[in-house]
Amino acid sequence: MSIRHGKHEGDPKPMPKPYTPPKPDPAGNDTAQTSDGKHSGGKK
Repeated sequence: MSIRHGKHEGDPKPMPKPYTPPKPDPAGNDTAQTSDGKHSGGKK
């Protein structure tokens, strides 16, 4: 697809790979990221 936004030109992914969107863990573990986008570090 043709992207003509000028921004992110030649960059299909604006977000870095190490970053993952915060989502609740189905297992119930505290592995979900916080709103800051930082890992909680698993169990506290």
